[in-house]
Amino acid sequence: MMRSTLRTKVGLSALTLLLAACGATTPTASRPPAASLTAQGLSEKYVMAEASGRIGAWASGRIGAWASSSQTSTVSNGQLNTFQANLPMWSQIHLTQAQRAAPTLGTGVTVAVVDTGIDLSHPAFKGHLAPAANMRDFVGNDAVPQEEGGSRDMAYGHGTAVASLILQVAPNATILPVRVLSPDGSGQASAVAAGVDWAVAHGAKIINLSVVSSVDSMLNASLKNATNQGVYVVMAAGNNATSPVMYPSRFANATGGIGAYSLSVGSIETNNVQSDFSNYGQQLKVLAPGRLVTAAYPGSLTAQATGTSFATPVVSGVLALGASKGTSSTSSLTDVLKAMETNVTDVNTQYLESGATALPYGLLNAQAFVNNLR
Repeated sequence: MMRSTLRTKVGLSALTLLLAACGATTPTASRPPAASLTAQGLSEKYVMAEASGRIGAWASGRIGAWASSSQTSTVSNGQLNTFQANLPMWSQIHLTQAQRAAPTLGTGVTVAVVDTGIDLSHPAFKGHLAPAANMRDFVGNDAVPQEEGGSRDMAYGHGTAVASLILQVAPNATILPVRVLSPDGSGQASAVAAGVDWAVAHGAKIINLSVVSSVDSMLNASLKNATNQGVYVVMAAGNNATSPVMYPSRFANATGGIGAYSLSVGSIETNNVQSDFSNYGQQLKVLAPGRLVTAAYPGSLTAQATGTSFATPVVSGVLALGASKGTSSTSSLTDVLKAMETNVTDVNTQYLESGATALPYGLLNAQAFVNNLR
């Protein structure tokens, strides 16, 4: 139920389980149950992009321990950076080849995760976090952006999962956690905008925003400031299965420097069919894997996450690979990434607009992107 005082709505961009959306009970496990997310409009101003119109859980209920026996490597030095369950997705976007072409694997690149905070003690983040002095919690108004709440809170674990996916793709990147959302997924417009500003001021090269909302002038100003300073902003398209993409990801369609330094991200299945929950349209820029992606979950655990929230950090990680490789080109990294996408129109004709013969977006091709940075 939307409150009459609601001015700006934000929802986490991870799809909620259809099972829960229909009123059924979220699957459980011997470990703590998966978090569920509120629908867009149930927040006071901002909510995680996950729900975006549906009520349910972003994690499948398959909660497991963070154990080396379940991990594997996609990088040449054998570093354990991902999970067996994710390998088909990484093969789909040619991640291993991209990592070989960018052997520094994101070294020196700070990616800000403006979200629910993260589990700062999770083993996924050991040695990968920005200095404590650079972190910020705009919900608790302190310098400790720790994921709060518990497994029964609707947004619990969202930021942790997002951040861990960036590191699966770019294992040597630095994560800058900035907490702007509460465990129920809600937050203030001013906090999200301040979080973006903080990330820019504290060295972020890339900002991951897995949130959706109605248009907000404060966030507009912060996004413009970020892109004007050459900071890349990667945003979830939303999970309403409609066109166009939701705000702020539609910001990526702006002309000039704004559009050149931002991306809107939708979700795709491993058979190259666009995920049925993903928003789409002219303002969508790229598709990445976003269904049942294994990621970190608070308490030294893992969970399988679904939604455009989790396709988004895959793209952020690939941008980090490119940023660490470097380029002398005058083109922005996002322009190169879009030019190198794989055409998937033939299996997605239902998303063509009237009179069009090709989709205006394609599948992320990490290898082609990195190889074309000169």
